[in-house]
Amino acid sequence: MKWYTYLTVLLMLTACRGTDEWLEGFAYRGQHEEGWGIVAIDGTVILPSGTLPYAPSALVHGRFTLPDSAGYLQLYDVAQPQQPVTRRRFAQVGYFFEEVTLAQELPGSPLMLIDRQGQTVKMLHRVGSYEVVWAHNFSEGRALVATSQGKYGYLDTRGEWAVPPVYDRAFDFAEGVALVGTSNMEGEMAYRCIDPDGRTVCAIMTSESLLYPPFSDGWLAFRNLSNGQCGYIDRTGLPVVCLPDEVTAVHPLHDGVAVVATQQGKGLMNAEEQWLIPASHPDLRWLGSQRVALRSADGWRLHDAYGEAMSEVCYDTIGTYYAAGKAVARIGGRSAWVPLSGDTTQVMWMETLLEDPEANRLYPQCFSQSAGTPSHQGAAAGTEPLLGQTSAAGTDSRPGQALAAGTDPRPGQAVEARGTSRLQRPSSLRPDEWKRIGEGSPFFEEAKQVAAGKLEEKDAAHRRLILNYVEHLRSAYITKDIDFLEQLFSEQALIIVGTVIRSGETARDYLSPAQVVYNVNNKKEYLRRLRLVFKANLHIELDFSRFRILRHPTIPGIYGVSLLQGYRSDHYSDEGFLFLLWDFRDEAMPQIHVRTWQPVPITPDSLWLENETFGLGDFNLQ
Repeated sequence: MKWYTYLTVLLMLTACRGTDEWLEGFAYRGQHEEGWGIVAIDGTVILPSGTLPYAPSALVHGRFTLPDSAGYLQLYDVAQPQQPVTRRRFAQVGYFFEEVTLAQELPGSPLMLIDRQGQTVKMLHRVGSYEVVWAHNFSEGRALVATSQGKYGYLDTRGEWAVPPVYDRAFDFAEGVALVGTSNMEGEMAYRCIDPDGRTVCAIMTSESLLYPPFSDGWLAFRNLSNGQCGYIDRTGLPVVCLPDEVTAVHPLHDGVAVVATQQGKGLMNAEEQWLIPASHPDLRWLGSQRVALRSADGWRLHDAYGEAMSEVCYDTIGTYYAAGKAVARIGGRSAWVPLSGDTTQVMWMETLLEDPEANRLYPQCFSQSAGTPSHQGAAAGTEPLLGQTSAAGTDSRPGQALAAGTDPRPGQAVEARGTSRLQRPSSLRPDEWKRIGEGSPFFEEAKQVAAGKLEEKDAAHRRLILNYVEHLRSAYITKDIDFLEQLFSEQALIIVGTVIRSGETARDYLSPAQVVYNVNNKKEYLRRLRLVFKANLHIELDFSRFRILRHPTIPGIYGVSLLQGYRSDHYSDEGFLFLLWDFRDEAMPQIHVRTWQPVPITPDSLWLENETFGLGDFNLQ
């Protein structure tokens, strides 16, 4: 076996984790009330609805944040909710999983450590000789950090290097270990697990496999790409469980059981490879506390770990059971804390209850420090850069490019090797945080529509995700993050690129289809060309405008996104209309099936007819 492994790493967002002692409550709003309050995870009210003017963050270790009228955050102690603990305002504040957390005073400004009183413990724009550009909030006393050299390491709660930044891939600590990767000259990644001091625990010895970090119940889930075998790796780095051949996908192990998939559907299996619930269900979620949600045509129903129905109530959604034995369920647009029995007769119904997956560690809080705006050289118009000529300019092409604001290049991202991965959702914004998107933003009109609260709950959630993903998409080109793009497009994605064909000097009122030749690429070819562009350009920048989201009129979960994209790099610049066809029918893995790019008119005063741009109606989705 070769020393290296071809691995694709991903974060299973649908997997439920046990909730630790840090999480105490969530924001809620009573029916027909304007203000907000905080309700504990056992369903008792901590601050009554109407106490707070805006939606607070989750309550963690006695602290929460609240946006002011300008959208900046202030830090509060739940014992004194009317007075912030400091007059300082922040653009972003992490949860206090430790006695310190990360914060930023302005969007994209240098990172800092603050204590529970909001006072600066240490500035983190530079630690030792390394410039910090991106970080995760603390997990098990370690904060994952990326440097401007594209390397990853871990800081301790004093802001000092606990593990120096020497890795090309890295993940948060869980159960005392973290998965890290180092690439060779060919970009092949070798993975191992380290302890909080950076000592090697084991080398991962499974080749050509998908990994599902983090370790859970002492095991790491995997799927072999060459033979489709699914199973688990223990802390020796070797497979200890290989599941039956009928299993095509596996989730991390929790409480001794795991959700697995076969060609027939999803089911529940224990660590001894025994079926607890047959894999015959269209969807199944492990909720913790020996409870499972099974989806049927009319919604979700609560069952025990052996498939016995606990309640006949049908929920629109039901989430993780927290330590207090309650889960958030939604029915008909209302929310409530539901007990293990599933009985809803004695529960308090609320208009809104804002669970935060960052607070219960389903995915990490990310902080990014903006890089300086690069300078660009002028270039001729006429074609998207993927099909234009590029020169082999000197640039650092090794894995791990410098990072800029708005991108998270780690959990859920595929290593540039084989296979596909499940995409990590960018951190979604709470409803009141949409106020931070100013009128100058290309996303303002769509964000305003979402924030108005008049959309259906699922439609609003999809649009929020699209807004977050599109900003990450922009950042992925700026930071040359090919891994993010590899996940974002489905394996069967259709990618259409238009090239202007100049025919004479006659001025035209608009750019007709006859002047544009379209090249059709598959995902593999598109990303191959994109790698060449990234290698040939030190700086790339994208600007978005005329941003619109359209929902398919008849197929739920299908959306079209159209926008005007300005592209600038060291050797090329252009402007064109971008269309993306999004599919949310698999809630755990939204993907882009279609990407089209069309050049804008040749002359500044010419027009582009709307019916000549691609849209939802141009593609057969059946």
